[in-house]
Amino acid sequence: MRPYFEAQAALVARLLGEEDRLAHALLLAGAPGVGKGRTGLALAQGLLCETPLAKRTGGMACGDCPGCHWFEAGNHPDFRPVALLAKDGKLAWEISIDQVRELEEFAALSAFRDGARVVLVDPAETLSVPAANALLKMLEEPGGRTWFILVTHRPDSLPATVRSRCRLVPVPSPEAAEQQRWLVAEAGVPPGDAARLVAWSGGAPLHARHLADPSNLTAYRRLLEAIASLPETGSVAVADTVAAAGVEQWYPLLQRWVSDLARVSAGASPRFFADSAPRLAQLRQRSSLAGLARASASLQRQATLLRHPLNPRLLLESSLELYLDAFRNRT
Repeated sequence: MRPYFEAQAALVARLLGEEDRLAHALLLAGAPGVGKGRTGLALAQGLLCETPLAKRTGGMACGDCPGCHWFEAGNHPDFRPVALLAKDGKLAWEISIDQVRELEEFAALSAFRDGARVVLVDPAETLSVPAANALLKMLEEPGGRTWFILVTHRPDSLPATVRSRCRLVPVPSPEAAEQQRWLVAEAGVPPGDAARLVAWSGGAPLHARHLADPSNLTAYRRLLEAIASLPETGSVAVADTVAAAGVEQWYPLLQRWVSDLARVSAGASPRFFADSAPRLAQLRQRSSLAGLARASASLQRQATLLRHPLNPRLLLESSLELYLDAFRNRT
């Protein structure tokens, strides 16, 4: 298994090249949708690969040894992935302490294949407080040749005690041109559409691949049109259109819309929604840069509520009102 993008593959090869000098706990951090999870899996497979590093191609897992075959089949005995569990068709809000406690026996035993043992926690920002505390104990006393890989787009949301036990490893975002080439090959979209999807996704190629599905693209266009209709259309009417999409869809779109409007208000070109430049130019005359800056900061502060908002509709209407404040108060 390789990461999706070359800079991430180079990162994995560089880490594997450290061999036993590699820190036992790694915090892979990067933007959402850039392939951090895949990078973490490639690193885990590389650590469990049984082919000597000097004999591997490109420093990655060989893909041919028994360890690689077991890993790719999803049943390597020395690998433990920890992720959000699904129940009744929905993902849990957080990784529970019971999931982490199940690792205690694994961490205490010798490696089945007489090599490395690897735990991959993704997404690490969803660890509950008790789960993070239980994991901390294992990070403080890791067994021999045991590696913990934590993957997150919000490293600051992890307890400082956990972060202090990990080596922070930034996962690079691929260049736009590479994202577009990958999207053309992966999703079969025309190059012109690939450039638009990469921009709409905020440079998150995995999100762009999701948008490449015609039904998802139609839904995204509907969200964009609804948000772009503010302030003429009231927030309640827009919320009626947007609510069904879910916070993971409308929140980043609203953030990017506010960012582009702020850029246009400052005399720059839009970064995400170039096709909407005429509408943004209209709204520039009715809003204030200071108000948009306040709206952007307020939306960012609300990010902590996204994982489990007590009232999703209230969060949506509140976020729309934060944006509309930029039109009401132009000072």
